[in-house]
Amino acid sequence: QEVTMQTLLPNYKQFIKKNERTKIEEELQCAKFTLQAGEMLFLTPEGKYTQHGKLIQMKQALKELLPFAERIIVSTITYDPFIEKKMLVYVRFDHTSVEEAITKLAITRPVTLSHLVAYSWAHRKIDTMTMDELIESVRSLLQHMIGIKLSGSVQPIRTIVPIIVKRMTEYGLLKEINGNYHQGIYMNISEFPGVEDILSYYSNMLEETIQSLTFMDFANSTE
Repeated sequence: QEVTMQTLLPNYKQFIKKNERTKIEEELQCAKFTLQAGEMLFLTPEGKYTQHGKLIQMKQALKELLPFAERIIVSTITYDPFIEKKMLVYVRFDHTSVEEAITKLAITRPVTLSHLVAYSWAHRKIDTMTMDELIESVRSLLQHMIGIKLSGSVQPIRTIVPIIVKRMTEYGLLKEINGNYHQGIYMNISEFPGVEDILSYYSNMLEETIQSLTFMDFANSTE
């Protein structure tokens, strides 16, 4: 039978925490030896999938291990259920330095047109938008995204945005009435369990990428 830590007596809690900490320190030391020997070490520093679109706070172990690595390669993944009627997975790898490793995770994360549509919708100035307004918003946003490489379809914006919006409408995230798109009756989709608002999720992801890129450019300009 499983129980939560809150239900245990204080002395049992201390015993478990002490033993867990010992195990963590042993594993951390083993990881350091692995890096010092020139071997490859794969880490998932967030520990779990984000439910709000932004990166989860990195595990402390990552910061302790980075200085021991000769080379650092960040791997980022984006899932997109809107461009096609199947889940598309985009993976990107990039070399980075110890100082830029964590910021680089947000910058290298694959960005698709679905992110731009979600961002345009989340930042709309009125309750509704037409298809032309969504297309123009995406086009304008793309022009200002200097330094961000778009992943996915190479089709024209006017071709792919309606496909994405149609999929969002089929999910019930958007609702079309006389050529105007309104907020739909649903906020989430089954492919992302635990995510309460999938469009905000995608918007937050793009916003963090833009902010991280701006921060990186500013840091490099002040060196």
